[in-house]
Amino acid sequence: MAATYQLLRMKSTADALIDQYTLGAHDGAISSDFDSPLTRDAQYVYLLSKHFEDRAMALEGNDVLKLINPIFKGEYNTISAAYSILALGAYSSLVQYEMALNGSRDYNVKRPCT
Repeated sequence: MAATYQLLRMKSTADALIDQYTLGAHDGAISSDFDSPLTRDAQYVYLLSKHFEDRAMALEGNDVLKLINPIFKGEYNTISAAYSILALGAYSSLVQYEMALNGSRDYNVKRPCT
């Protein structure tokens, strides 16, 4: 929903909704194949990378580790792995683009599609 409001240029509503999720904070509720903590975190990082670029760029190394640690531990399934690939791909594209803009490296990267 937050990304939809962001696309509609309703920033305050989008921000209020996206603020309700915290990466890596899980209440211990029973998850299923279609709804796991990794799946939710991956979707969150993907949406940040595509629609909330400033927030995605503010993620720190420990935040990214919260996403990939379950993968290292083997706590994933096909769906969560797929969402994780999407999230990490979108995040890395955004970081490369921002680095190219800031002249950190000589990247030949196009702006990620939103």
